[in-house]
Amino acid sequence: MTDKPNVIICFCDQLRAFEVGCYGSKSVKTPNIDAFAAQGVRFETACTNNPVCTPARSILLSGQYSRTCAGALGNCGEPEPERAVFPNTTIAEAFKAAGYRTGLIGKWHMRPHPRTVGFDSAFFPHHSHRYTGQTYFDSDGSSRVIEGFAHEAELDELSRFLAREPGKPFFLYYNISQPHMPLADMPERYLRMYSPDRVSLRPNVFIDGKPAYDANWFAIYLWDYLYYDKHLPYTAKLPKCFNIRHLTSLYYGSVTWVDDQLGELMRRLAAAGLDENTIVVFTADHGDNLGSHHLFNKGRLYEESIRIPMIYRWPGGLPPPSSPPYKGGEAASSPHERRAAAPSPLTKEGRGPH
Repeated sequence: MTDKPNVIICFCDQLRAFEVGCYGSKSVKTPNIDAFAAQGVRFETACTNNPVCTPARSILLSGQYSRTCAGALGNCGEPEPERAVFPNTTIAEAFKAAGYRTGLIGKWHMRPHPRTVGFDSAFFPHHSHRYTGQTYFDSDGSSRVIEGFAHEAELDELSRFLAREPGKPFFLYYNISQPHMPLADMPERYLRMYSPDRVSLRPNVFIDGKPAYDANWFAIYLWDYLYYDKHLPYTAKLPKCFNIRHLTSLYYGSVTWVDDQLGELMRRLAAAGLDENTIVVFTADHGDNLGSHHLFNKGRLYEESIRIPMIYRWPGGLPPPSSPPYKGGEAASSPHERRAAAPSPLTKEGRGPH
């Protein structure tokens, strides 16, 4: 086993802290995230620096604010050869310079190609928000269509990545995309897991006693890029009587889906004998307004949009339960910006923040 710890940043999409058990939710099943937090350090008030996808991801990979790394220009489309979003060293390049092999699995959603910014291998989707019938790019530039739900193919790629070059430390940027829309595009068990009548709506979903309602946003949450990314005529109709409770129940299901994927990640890491010497950071790019303040999606600086889960786990390196500064399962209550997640693992492996 290498003396240098492996590092995995497990990055979710649009997952706000309020629907996670260890952050106080009594309504959503997140046993794997909760167990993960009990073995590590949970940041109680972690916030994203920019509640939009591409800027938030640019911040994480560059360690810079979006005004510096150009992410504030907005969400971008297909990868291109230039590195306009990253004018300086990325976290992948820093790990590579320290002797690590580097990999990307899952959503990319940035303009430069992963290989141009420090990733040795990459397995990422053509469309950012589609979970079935998805086209994926491999490291060699080839592409293939994944039949069914793409998360299984991502987990298989994870197993292959873990098996490569035994003994050499690795950095993996592993993107679990859910709970981003389209919420209708997930396995049936998650679609039906939560009853709309039993969801816990935040008080600010109601204004003058009226719950948030926006038929157009509801349609986007349900179908999103299954229609919009292809520029097809929009003909789907909302289910009868669909309301904010139905939408929230689907969001709950997507949170449990990502929880199950984290559990599978940790099982495969343990099966490979790598869990003790691997720093795993579980976090998200931003939250989701989900009807609070009668707003939907993200992009606003309300707590629902910016507050995210952030948990570090490293059994072989975190202080034992009785030692300062944070014991296993303890919550750090001071505010923590998500940009700081980038240099922290590098500091642990002996390199200062870049």
